[in-house]
Amino acid sequence: MTTVSLESDALRKRLIEQLTFFDENKMQLLDTYFPHDRFGYQERERYLHFLDRYVKAVETIVQQLNEASGSAIPKVLIGCEVLLFYEEYDEEDTLTICFPEKADPDSGKVSFLSPIASQILLRSVDDTVQLNTPQGDTSVTIRDIRFADW
Repeated sequence: MTTVSLESDALRKRLIEQLTFFDENKMQLLDTYFPHDRFGYQERERYLHFLDRYVKAVETIVQQLNEASGSAIPKVLIGCEVLLFYEEYDEEDTLTICFPEKADPDSGKVSFLSPIASQILLRSVDDTVQLNTPQGDTSVTIRDIRFADW
């Protein structure tokens, strides 16, 4: 088995784990991080719609991995290390998108529910995104996406 096949197998395994997690825990996740008493119906529905879109994208990628031998990641997903270029500052930064319980912003691990991660999830290499941050809007370009087997 080649390195690409090993990477592809590890990626496929992680993505299937994500699909299982969301299938079994989607409503609990919403209730934990977006409780009814703090978030309105429309905001919860927006996140539910986003999770549904994410699951559909992951299902498509798993199908593509089953049909091909490559391990290129076409979109930013949970478990990916993302190289961002901040145009305003002419600087690069690397973030790893993870589940909330594994988040550690000081080490570059951000929850997929965080404002920055949720704005770059499902984006592709060379996409430019106008990030809304507490400090104001800033433009970033996704330069690279790598699977980080966490």
